[in-house]
Amino acid sequence: MKGKKILESIKKFLNESKKVIKDNKILLLFIVGSVFNGFLLRVCSVGQIYKISPLLVDLLITLLFASIYFLLKEKNRFKYLFIVSILSSIICIANAIYYDYYSSYISITFFSFVFTNTDTGDANVTGCVIQLKYFVFLWCHIVNI
Repeated sequence: MKGKKILESIKKFLNESKKVIKDNKILLLFIVGSVFNGFLLRVCSVGQIYKISPLLVDLLITLLFASIYFLLKEKNRFKYLFIVSILSSIICIANAIYYDYYSSYISITFFSFVFTNTDTGDANVTGCVIQLKYFVFLWCHIVNI
């Protein structure tokens, strides 16, 4: 009796999940894209692609941001996902660049240093730093167009 009730609730959950996915395909693309960008960041930097825990952390953080999607009005949902996706891609690009030069990821304390350090002289930062491989994180935006 109890097993049958559990089985029914699992079927109901799966049917409701299918309905949500069918009605919100852009949300599914956002979740898959964000998790894949996190995976690409690890491939480009650390190289530890076989660990499941970073993938789960990426998924949980993405689901946290995706849950806000349901709190918004329908006309603002696409704008929200687009802005969060752009910010996520910018963070991935910045982390990949920073990791290549300093072997660590950008932290909050890094920003306090950036805003206080105004004397850089005649440094040509963009010519030396920007490489084509960093723009792989923009794949999701290209797919959405």
